[in-house]
Amino acid sequence: MIEIKIIVPEQAVPQPRPRARRLGNRVQVYVPKGKSASYRKAIKAAVLSQCPDLVIEGHCEMDITFAMRMTTKNRKAMHGTPHLRRPDIDNMLKTTLDGLVDSGLLTDDSIVAGLNARKRWCEEGEQAATYILVEYENPEGEETSPPGTH
Repeated sequence: MIEIKIIVPEQAVPQPRPRARRLGNRVQVYVPKGKSASYRKAIKAAVLSQCPDLVIEGHCEMDITFAMRMTTKNRKAMHGTPHLRRPDIDNMLKTTLDGLVDSGLLTDDSIVAGLNARKRWCEEGEQAATYILVEYENPEGEETSPPGTH
């Protein structure tokens, strides 16, 4: 398995819920863009700068950690501890996977066969970020080290 690490230096944003509106006799379903569009652009920029020209077409597994910005008065006691507030981790995962598809790294989010995710408060001095570890098999069977491999 080949591993690549991608760091998105921006706090994760949840995928908004689909909305519906009536247009005459029709109903149009849409997803509001808002902040999720800028987060998806940040993912695309991180992928293009850290592992350009890499496209994963076969199955892969991911380990994703969301480091969330501190917002409370008890900051020292919370450094690195689990983040148990909103936004929900499943909605942040949707935006992150969609961003990886938008960047061209993944051909489709259905190729993700395994996923481990966590969200935590930032460590002291750490900026909010998303840490993505992708493991995949090289289709040619060659041992290579793509950019972003550590």
